[in-house]
Amino acid sequence: GVMSGTKPSGVVISGNDLDETSSRVAALLNPEDKIVNAPFEQVVMDTPDDTFDGCITNVPFGNQRGAYKHIDQAYKHEKHIERYFILRILDKIRPGKLACLIVPTNIVGTRTGKWKQFRQAVSRKAEFLGAHKLPSGAFAAQGTDTVVDIVVFRKHPADLLAKLQKDEIPTEILNASKVFWDE
Repeated sequence: GVMSGTKPSGVVISGNDLDETSSRVAALLNPEDKIVNAPFEQVVMDTPDDTFDGCITNVPFGNQRGAYKHIDQAYKHEKHIERYFILRILDKIRPGKLACLIVPTNIVGTRTGKWKQFRQAVSRKAEFLGAHKLPSGAFAAQGTDTVVDIVVFRKHPADLLAKLQKDEIPTEILNASKVFWDE
């Protein structure tokens, strides 16, 4: 509710929530917004890529996607819910637009195999602009003591996206030009 309640005049928010009560309250408080009571996977399937002007959200955390993972067949093998959300958010925003996401610390901090592969998949969709670690207790008033990072991405321009998705650019060039951000 904070994002809808503090948005600039004229901004319309598209959002979804699994909880019917939360969805209804959000829709009542902000009737100009487009709030859907549905799983994110269904919203993804109902929305063309390159639709939104940007994204600001906290992604869910966890290594299980649950009952909804088979809705989106293209990503059904992605088991981590936070990774799924990040990848699909980047698909849905327009080229050149920003995504500012509250994410678990492993998105930036874990350096092992699957996470490195994930970061390379993200780098093929968007430029990593930076991250900031929030201190422990930042969300204590909301009932959680989870340590999180805030990450900001800018989706690549359409012509670069096409080349990166077709895997036309050698890894050495992607590393040298800082498209891949292992560190």
